[in-house]
Amino acid sequence: MSWSYPGVTKKPALYLYSDERLEYVTASLYNKYHQLLEYKAMPMAVGVIETQGFPAVLAAADAMVKAAAVTIVYYGLAESARMLVAVRGHTAEVRRAVEAGIEAGNQSNGGHVITHYIVPNPPENVETILPIHFTQKSEPFRI
Repeated sequence: MSWSYPGVTKKPALYLYSDERLEYVTASLYNKYHQLLEYKAMPMAVGVIETQGFPAVLAAADAMVKAAAVTIVYYGLAESARMLVAVRGHTAEVRRAVEAGIEAGNQSNGGHVITHYIVPNPPENVETILPIHFTQKSEPFRI
């Protein structure tokens, strides 16, 4: 049986039955649809890691985005070679990312994690004032 679906070039990985006809939907489109539904329903958490030195914050940031579906929204210098990185995403993803970032930051050569914190659902006032919102730079990478 041949199939065609406008804009879909991949072979269908999932199919749905409706009204006695077979309708193919690719798994990626199906998953993207459900991610959009979850995105609108779930609040975005914020997680922050502060490290001693640049190698530790680089290792932490790298591990965070590789371990979970999060987006880096802020990176900066705290003071006296202390660096910090903030990520946004769903609460479970941020928790997973922060755990991976702590481990990677502590394993980096010469650096270590000083502190970390997760806010599951920051209020609008905090999002407006603190630099934890999505910016033009971070928007293309938004998960």
